[in-house]
Amino acid sequence: MPKTDDFLKNVELTISGWGFKHHSEIMKYGTVPDSEILPDILKHVNINYVETKKCIKAYRKMYRKFDLSYYRQFCAYGIDHNQKDKTTGKNPKIRDSCNADSGGPIFVRSKFSGHPILAGIVSFGPQCPTEGVPGVYVRINFYKSWINEIVGEELFEL
Repeated sequence: MPKTDDFLKNVELTISGWGFKHHSEIMKYGTVPDSEILPDILKHVNINYVETKKCIKAYRKMYRKFDLSYYRQFCAYGIDHNQKDKTTGKNPKIRDSCNADSGGPIFVRSKFSGHPILAGIVSFGPQCPTEGVPGVYVRINFYKSWINEIVGEELFEL
């Protein structure tokens, strides 16, 4: 398992999921997603890695005792400076996972084959998406040995 996040830095990370696009959709329908109000189309968004120290600092503004397990979690979100958010009208548009995306994949493209490689699993975040506060993702390579033991074969390129 890499001891640094070099493989996550300076690459595009992609999240896919069936969740809401924006916090206002949750408020419109309530906090518990219902299959009738979730999208029919699988969505995806490209985001970027956020340094662990920056992530912890952002969360500690909301939760004083917040901490991350560096080896088990990482943070990411995206900013599109060329696009306004259709819901809020704010510029720039913030990109991240949202409610009902939890458990979904976040992946990188292999530099060699171009195939997607699972880097993590959507875990949690603030209201979706929130400027300055990234989403938190389970670091899948921490669990590499356990997964390969259960599956019975080597599945990782990382």
